[in-house]
Amino acid sequence: MRVEGKRRSTKQREIVLQIVAQQKTHPTAGEVYGFARKCLPAISLATVYRNLHVLAGEGKLREVQF
Repeated sequence: MRVEGKRRSTKQREIVLQIVAQQKTHPTAGEVYGFARKCLPAISLATVYRNLHVLAGEGKLREVQF
């Protein structure tokens, strides 16, 4: 059962959040994807983008556009 507005945490989302949290600079989605592939070789770039978007929407990350 899902409470409205709450998403369940997935392994992919947790890995993406950990990767971003460990960086000293603001990584690009491509950089996050490269690091994530080391932990989860089957992860897709679309999954990384989707999870970055979800995490930003939840306020756990901030999106910076150049």
